[in-house]
Parts: sequence; C-alpha cells; structure tokens
Amino acid sequence: MTNTSTQTIENTPPCPYKEMSVNIALDTARQFITLAVGGMGFIAGFSYIFPPLLSTCLFWIIMTVFGVSICCGLLFCMRTTGEIYWEKTYDVIYVPELRILSATQILLFLTGIILLCFFLQTPANEINKTVPVEQLMPVCTSASILR
Repeated sequence: MTNTSTQTIENTPPCPYKEMSVNIALDTARQFITLAVGGMGFIAGFSYIFPPLLSTCLFWIIMTVFGVSICCGLLFCMRTTGEIYWEKTYDVIYVPELRILSATQILLFLTGIILLCFFLQTPANEINKTVPVEQLMPVCTSASILR
C-alpha cells in the first residue's frame, strides 16, 4: 500500500509563481538599496553645501541608518540566493531570517527618510543667511575659464 499524498506532492510540477515572488522580493530589496544610497548622497551633498545647518551627530545618524539598511538589503539578497541554492527550490521566501532582514531594511530606510524630513524642515531664511549666493551658483565667465 502506497501513500497517495506523498506520491501526489512528488509528481506536482513546480509553481511558477514562487520563482516570480522571489524575483519580486529581490528586486524590491535592490530598489531599497538604490534609494538608500541616494539618500546618503543627498545628505552628504547638503552637508557639504550647508555645513552649519546639519550637525555632525545628525549627519552620522542618518548615514548610519541608511548604511545599515543597505547592509541588510545586501544580506537579504545573498541569503536568499544561498537558500535557493541549498534548498533547490524557490519556496524560501518565508524563511524567518529572510523576513527579519527585509523588514529591518525597510524600517531602517523609512527611519532615514523621516530623519531627512526633519532636516529638510529648516526655514529658507536660515539657509540664505548661512551660504552666500555666489558660493552656491558660481558664475562661469570666459575670464575665469581662461585662467
């Protein structure tokens, strides 16, 4: 007497939607990595142009939050690839470690965005007081190019 439930599971073709869901999860993690790198560049540019407005502590907090978010995203991508390799199936998206990594990446990214919003609420009159317009928009004349 054979077990029909085991026989049915073994003969079932693989579900194409599992591969698609893993690909969507990996693409989403890559998008959050890209956005976090952009956030780091954004805050680095503002700290260079408007140094008095951004405290060193806030700068490093924002950079660290985005940096850890990037690391979580990279770990998620590598761990997902490893799980697929070892399990020989795309049914790995609900592994607890992967869910923790992806949730941490998203929460840290959103925290970085909230910190950026606090920074961007600086009144425009304070920005105009700190940096002269000539420094923000250097004029390129033919005399300055020929020097």
